[in-house]
Amino acid sequence: MKVKDVLYYALIMCGKEDLAASVHSGKIPADNAEIARFINCYDLTVTELSEEVEPLVITETLTSDNGKYYYTSFSKPVKQILKVEADGRKVDFKTFYDRIEVAAGEISVTYDYRAARAQGLNDDVEYGEDVFSARVLALGVAAEYSLIAGMFEEAKAFRQRYERSVESYVLSKNNVIRARRWA
Repeated sequence: MKVKDVLYYALIMCGKEDLAASVHSGKIPADNAEIARFINCYDLTVTELSEEVEPLVITETLTSDNGKYYYTSFSKPVKQILKVEADGRKVDFKTFYDRIEVAAGEISVTYDYRAARAQGLNDDVEYGEDVFSARVLALGVAAEYSLIAGMFEEAKAFRQRYERSVESYVLSKNNVIRARRWA
């Protein structure tokens, strides 16, 4: 899913059908101020989700000769190291402001990362369709845009729909039925 897919729905929700058609066809000027505002609203939405609802997590393999793994060598901006493994087993690590240190040459690191700011319409969305659909994200974008544009009633309505959609995801993710036991 691309940023333009999310913005397409958000533009329609906000009554900007002509701009939505331009985004859908790919014929939009790169310096369009309205699109830039919608991209900023997209960034706010994804950042909020990643900070408060569903962290963005990645696992990658890194190699070092001296056991020092600098955050600059990671593919994403690190927020928190969740797990480090070597040869399929968890290993201890020390965290520093600019790196982690591990007594192993090749490691598998699982970490939570910061959402990247969208640079354009063809950027990939940080979340897959299986987590948050384009329409759910578009509700968040429409809520942010409406608030910025001073359309407070619309912002409130979009925000409520967005929060219900996100809540539905959270409940479905955490809805575990425990095994029954006979007394």
